[in-house]
Amino acid sequence: MFMSRNVLKEELPHSAMDDIESFFYVLLYTCLVYSRAGTTLADLPIQVRQWQSESSEDVKGGFIQTPFRYKVQPWWGPPFQSLAEKVHKEFHTLWRQEFIASCHNQAAPVVDIGNFYNTLLRYIEEALIALPTDPEILENISDTTLKDRSARHQQRISRRTTAGGERPLRRRQPP
Repeated sequence: MFMSRNVLKEELPHSAMDDIESFFYVLLYTCLVYSRAGTTLADLPIQVRQWQSESSEDVKGGFIQTPFRYKVQPWWGPPFQSLAEKVHKEFHTLWRQEFIASCHNQAAPVVDIGNFYNTLLRYIEEALIALPTDPEILENISDTTLKDRSARHQQRISRRTTAGGERPLRRRQPP
């Protein structure tokens, strides 16, 4: 269900881009199917059901090729709608470049996987920062662990913000 188009085709060796594309499908599945914490829709959206079909490679190809017109569940809010749209646009742009190259009998463009990955991480960070911080919203979350994570996330955001604006994010050094 979450495999990349390349893995489904079994034409090229598995790459880091396949893992990133698979993550995209997991992200979309989560945003399209979960109507609240721990609650999935009774009926999966048609686009998600089609990912399970024998022609899922074609379905995913069509999904990437066409404009993003799906709505995430309202529980996720505008930050995750924007996240889904931005990540889709990155894959759509990449697909267009590959398609144009193939039409001109040229090699597919070389993707800077590190840059692509960092762009997606930036989009995720933006979505997390844009999540509401209203205590009433947090009160409606029944999972204590989720409340704790949200509180820790808000603490990290408040530590990052200074009177002069935001400080750059620092990467943790491995032990």
